[in-house]
Amino acid sequence: IMEGRSYNQQTVLNNSSENHHLETMLDDELISTEHFEFVYGINGETCSRKNSLNQHSSNPNCFVGLGENYLFQTSESQDRKLVESRIGDDPRTLIRPYDVPFVGLKNLGATCYMNSLLQSLYILPEFRDNVYQLDTRTGSDVVETEDIVFQLQILFASLQLSPMAYYHPITFTNSLQLSPGEQQDSQEFYQKLLTYLEDISNKIAHTNFVKDLFHGELKYCTTCLACSSETISTNQYNQLSLIVGKCYSLSDCIENYLKPELIEGYQCENCESPQEVERNIVLETLPPILNIQFLRFVYNIHQGKREKLSHQVDFPLHLNMRDYVPNSNREYELSSVICHLGISANSGHYISYVLDPKTRIWWRFDDTVVEKCDCYPFNNYGFSLDQKRKYEIPYMLIYKQIGYDDSIDVYIPEHISQVIEEFNEIFFQQASGFAERHDNELYLIQKNRNIKRNIYEILHVPKRNNEYYWISTSWLKEWIAGNDMGEIDNTEIVCEHGLVSTNVQKMKRISDEAWIYFFTQYGGGPTLTNEHLCTECAKQFFIKTRERKECNLTRSEIINSVNYARGDCVWISLKWYEDWIRFPNRMKNLDKDLMQNVLCSHDGLGSISNRKKIPIKVWEYFREEFPTNIENCKNGINCEDYPTICIICREHGLVQTNMNRKERIHIGFLFDTPKLLMKAYKYYAIRKDWIEDWKDYIMNGGDFPGDINNENLLCQHGKLNFDLDNLFGKKRCPVALLEEGY
Repeated sequence: IMEGRSYNQQTVLNNSSENHHLETMLDDELISTEHFEFVYGINGETCSRKNSLNQHSSNPNCFVGLGENYLFQTSESQDRKLVESRIGDDPRTLIRPYDVPFVGLKNLGATCYMNSLLQSLYILPEFRDNVYQLDTRTGSDVVETEDIVFQLQILFASLQLSPMAYYHPITFTNSLQLSPGEQQDSQEFYQKLLTYLEDISNKIAHTNFVKDLFHGELKYCTTCLACSSETISTNQYNQLSLIVGKCYSLSDCIENYLKPELIEGYQCENCESPQEVERNIVLETLPPILNIQFLRFVYNIHQGKREKLSHQVDFPLHLNMRDYVPNSNREYELSSVICHLGISANSGHYISYVLDPKTRIWWRFDDTVVEKCDCYPFNNYGFSLDQKRKYEIPYMLIYKQIGYDDSIDVYIPEHISQVIEEFNEIFFQQASGFAERHDNELYLIQKNRNIKRNIYEILHVPKRNNEYYWISTSWLKEWIAGNDMGEIDNTEIVCEHGLVSTNVQKMKRISDEAWIYFFTQYGGGPTLTNEHLCTECAKQFFIKTRERKECNLTRSEIINSVNYARGDCVWISLKWYEDWIRFPNRMKNLDKDLMQNVLCSHDGLGSISNRKKIPIKVWEYFREEFPTNIENCKNGINCEDYPTICIICREHGLVQTNMNRKERIHIGFLFDTPKLLMKAYKYYAIRKDWIEDWKDYIMNGGDFPGDINNENLLCQHGKLNFDLDNLFGKKRCPVALLEEGY
């Protein structure tokens, strides 16, 4: 009840005439008009944007700080943004440029891995045509909207027929039950998608177009070095996963993949015992679409984590496999390249480069951004010719057999094309009518704002007008801010007696003219007027006020009493007490426990650095003044009951202190760095905030800083974010250490 009393109210209370009136009221139990005026702040100064810049939340006559800038200081650009937030972005800006024949895909959070692969598969007319021919409709020609094949057909048809710059693939990801915010691997998604299409193709068409396009055959030849017996097993593959460890060309990777390897402890069926064998892979047949994956993400057993291999691996534009497959002279042309950007194996970004088979032009797909390449985008070493994009590391290569179905005509099923035509028609209608909708919405916003300006100017109650109304501050703020409002909701300013609450921070006193407008437009309530002031709540207010005056302590008295605490005392949180000294008027609004960390996890007395001894008198004052800040130990923690620190914590503290004392010897290394970095020395960089946490741990017994983590010192290209020549004196720069300190 006492929260939020204004300075003027406190001044009135302090004068002798008011104290006498307070005592008279308490004796006679009478509430006069003057009492009501004081309790409800009725005589507070009327504040508006014209005569005040400061907000007085405890003054019901103050209309400053309610969001009135929306009414008087809004620019045209802010209005346009408000219109767009209500009716959406201008669809005309989404129309694809006439010189870009391809449609991008919207990144839904972390779906770049999916977008890059879908663009690489879409460009293959053989694959796209086979996807279109999968008919998943039931006998009544009804298509399940959650069907994966149907959503993939819609996606491909949108990439082919949409006039928009990009397509939003949310329905496709939902059909696959993918989490848009979860980063995945393009190769893993490739396997998942092809496996599903292969299963559905077998069920619907009784053919396997995935196998026809992507599958080849290989055999494992295992020769026992003891008895020379040979075992052969045959398998199918839909991609070649090549190790790139010490290989710097695609040919090196393939040769390494096919070379024999020795295996110890292999159970030879002929010898009936473990033997050393030689195993090699033989490619028997090749698919029309050859997918090659570079295994760039490997596990480092020394560091115990995955890492990315980013070194150059060159690959040709045209690939002849005659050296790797017996009796084969099959030639391939590079159709697309999926690249991974980033230095980490656990995160990054995927983009794709795709060759248009009709125009022979390469295009770069980065989610919604589709860019034309002036020439073949990669050099002889398999890296981008554009130096700005040299950190786009090729990860997957899709080669297409030269001459394979080059003249195929892709036919979109009628029921799919109808869906796309309906989408396009709706889009063009929205685009053509957007200007009119935009102007109408802007007119309504400005008209509504002008009305609110006029109402804002008549909110205050004219002098000598004894008729007025109360309204919720939160509802009024929302109304001024331009939000769509429902009924007036005054329930939060109604007291337990059904009248006006004395918590004036939550309400404003407005004129009868303003209330009539609000009630006519919005309805609601309850209606609260000058006739609804609560006598009982006013009495309670003065009773609390007198109790507070009787036990009131000044700030300086509290500090002096705490500094010289003697006799019966109570432990409280040192942090809370220090905050109270700095912000005595804000503590009620802070979510802090007055008893926090006074006791340890063993229910014993915690560290002296966490607690403060205060006299009983001060404790009673705090308990009365800040009841919401006491979550535990409502009766306090008496110093006599807890005279010394917890025994368990003390033992642990001694052990930790000895450990820190030993490590403190090494802290001098932090200051061995010269004032200027000399080229003759090798330096190690560590995040400055980590060093500060380590110092606090060593010098003050703070929390353990954890492992050194320098990832944020590197830019996206894997280089240092900071200029070494201007390293010192910068707050956010790393600390440079010599080798011994590191």
